[in-house]
This record gives sequence, structure tokens and C-alpha cells, in this order.
Amino acid sequence: TLIKKILENLNLKAGGFHTEEIKEKGNRVGFKIISLDNQEGILAH
Repeated sequence: TLIKKILENLNLKAGGFHTEEIKEKGNRVGFKIISLDNQEGILAH
């Protein structure tokens, strides 16, 4: 979120992605991949 806000404020274009944990009952069960243009997919689950 911080990186996206910085890019928007500086009017810069960039590509890339980050990952987020998928948790169930407090346990990590996988990862979600999210591009800077907000496309999402499952990386591992």
C-alpha cells in the first residue's frame, strides 16, 4: 500500500507484484500474489 501511494503521488509508472499470506484459523496455508495494478491470483495454497 505504501509503495502504491508513493508511486501515485510521484506520478510514476511501475510494474511488479507483492505477496500476502493466506491464513486460516491463524495458520498460514498459502500465498496470494497481487500486481501493482491490483490483479490477484493464488501463488500457493
